[in-house]
Amino acid sequence: MALRFHIENETNLPDGGPVSFTVTGKRIVDIGRDRHLDWTLPDPARLISGKHCEVHYRDGGYWLHDVSTNGTFLNGADQRMRGPHRRNPMRRELATAFLGLVPSGVDPQVPEDTRWHPLDALPELAYDHEEILLSARERLRAKLSYTNLGFALAPPNFTLAELRDLYAAALGHQVSATNLQRVLLRRRLLEDTGERRHYGAGGGRPAAIYRFRTTRLEITDQFAVLRPPTMAH
Repeated sequence: MALRFHIENETNLPDGGPVSFTVTGKRIVDIGRDRHLDWTLPDPARLISGKHCEVHYRDGGYWLHDVSTNGTFLNGADQRMRGPHRRNPMRRELATAFLGLVPSGVDPQVPEDTRWHPLDALPELAYDHEEILLSARERLRAKLSYTNLGFALAPPNFTLAELRDLYAAALGHQVSATNLQRVLLRRRLLEDTGERRHYGAGGGRPAAIYRFRTTRLEITDQFAVLRPPTMAH
């Protein structure tokens, strides 16, 4: 078994070294800028670390490990590798992924050999599948900023506090219910149902219940970004 690496955007390296490298056997292979490594990649700009990545052989296959400062990026991903990735030495493969959203409160059935996993507690995944998942998360976060995609996460009717919690979970940072209400109402994404949710004695004022005006995807502000709150010092 052998694994071949090839630099596609260069015809030759600054020191005349090879633009391709083949890994064979079961030893650990080191790749980076330092000259004593198995494959040296000269880099005057020093974007490549002294030792940038390692290739290990285990479980019958080759695994790529990122040990760099600046990150190792696979297949044009905008997120660096977060864990070892198993590479397929036999052929090139094109991975295609679809992002499906499940509204809050819905618990779809999945096959017996399938489980839900939090993104911050993923099991070890093959190839670049973790990077694909993390890229999907970033796409979701971006679309929540400039579209009305929140309708796909929310139940049909909700309070602003409930919607805020959904946005906070998806965005990965705290969200102010007041600011979220101002942004979504200004964009005319929400409408008041006229109903109120009562919390019983001592539960405070009844909360207005909203719904999204439409459940068709719309671009509402193509330059908008929902940012984390600014912390005062």
